[in-house]
Amino acid sequence: MYAPPVENASAYPRVYRASGGWLFALILCGLMLGVGGIVGAWFSATASLGNPRARFWLIGLCVVFATLGIYCVLSTLRSRVVLFADPIEVNELSGSEVLGREEIRGWRSLATTPPGFLLIPRDSRHRAVKVAQVFRIDPEFANWLHTIPCLDRVDGRASKAEIRNNTSLGATPGERMKALALGRRRGKILAVFAGLAMLWGFLYPRPYELAIVILAALPWIALLVVKRSHGLFRVDTNRNDAHPNVAIAVIFPSLTLLLRSVMDYTVLPSLAAAWSTMGIGGVLGFSIFRVDPSTRGKLPTVVALLAFSLVYGYGVGIEANALLDRSPDTNYDARVEGKRIIRGKTTTYELDLAPWGPKTLSNKLRVGSETYNFIQRGDVAHLTLKQGALGVNLD
Repeated sequence: MYAPPVENASAYPRVYRASGGWLFALILCGLMLGVGGIVGAWFSATASLGNPRARFWLIGLCVVFATLGIYCVLSTLRSRVVLFADPIEVNELSGSEVLGREEIRGWRSLATTPPGFLLIPRDSRHRAVKVAQVFRIDPEFANWLHTIPCLDRVDGRASKAEIRNNTSLGATPGERMKALALGRRRGKILAVFAGLAMLWGFLYPRPYELAIVILAALPWIALLVVKRSHGLFRVDTNRNDAHPNVAIAVIFPSLTLLLRSVMDYTVLPSLAAAWSTMGIGGVLGFSIFRVDPSTRGKLPTVVALLAFSLVYGYGVGIEANALLDRSPDTNYDARVEGKRIIRGKTTTYELDLAPWGPKTLSNKLRVGSETYNFIQRGDVAHLTLKQGALGVNLD
């Protein structure tokens, strides 16, 4: 299907540039990055720094910021869209693209900042053309765009048609759409529960074992929902898909388990940690692709789900290794060679320790604030090493 001609062709061509708030914001952002980067590079080059290597990296980082800022300003001033009755011309700092309406299969909106849309060519050999919506959409532009199919709406109608034709969800199309409405409500309840469990596990995991068990169980509960939904639920969907999904119930608990395992335990690197991560994560990943065949054909989705499966595998493996551990304690003494506080989004307290037990070289140990304040340089730290239920040594 080809796009019909626009109304009032005499109103074209029209030129659109960044305007209003977006023009001000982009120019200001670019100037701040550019000026800040230049000043930072000058300061890094002239200031007295104890580490010459640090000077090199600081100057390089500042130059990168300055370059980004200059590019942002020039790109904002150079960018423009020229709209004709038939073709559209998109001019950017990096080059220009021209597409006739008969060459465009459709357009998709972009959930980006600033917002925008993609013009998808009919010829798959040509790349899509991105248009940043940093200008006001006037009636003429809206009229031109609405004569081209919106692929977001096409995808949405296709997924609803798939649900309406799924006889496993009801005897009639009306019953199947009621099943969709009920599924959406249940999906929201599951997502809210997963969000609350994430906050509980991250902010105040008490009782600890119960919080960890619930977080570890949620992805499997989500997969059970998908399996028993007869094709209604998906593990993950694109934003135009009408199927409810359980992505939050898989992702949020996995991330929380990872954070808890990193924050609560000092893990000595070992093959046991790698094997438990790949084993548990592999089982979850296989189960995801087993219960939801729609995830298999999308490479970005496959990669993302495998990554979150490994995150889950590490978190569950370390937590199970610690909570199920019944091995005897092995005690060591180590001299404290130094200490430091690392401030960022979170504050970390570290001790520099001399070689001890399995550590044949000087090493670092993360501790709590009370332990950090109590122990001084030159003191002897008393360490307890646990074998771990899965063979992952915990300090």
